[in-house]
Amino acid sequence: MAACGRLDEAIADAKSHPQGGGPYALEGLARLLAEAGRPEDAVALLDTDRLEHTWLLGPLLVELGRIEEAMSLLRTPRPQAPPQPPIGYSDCPPF
Repeated sequence: MAACGRLDEAIADAKSHPQGGGPYALEGLARLLAEAGRPEDAVALLDTDRLEHTWLLGPLLVELGRIEEAMSLLRTPRPQAPPQPPIGYSDCPPF
């Protein structure tokens, strides 16, 4: 739809989709907005979870002239989940 010039309709459909709030849907929608010349709207959409969308949000912030904010975002380490213990491993006898 967006390729046919119906960007607003494509955005509305994507937002109303049952899985439209998921991270992959948000990234796709943000790319559509950025390609349509609406980087401010793309940043506003991705701003809900900044660390999840760092790789896409950073360049958009630079494009908008918000360099310091982009650098801060790109330098912020993502929180790491603790590693899962191996399943079926035990250091207690019998080995």
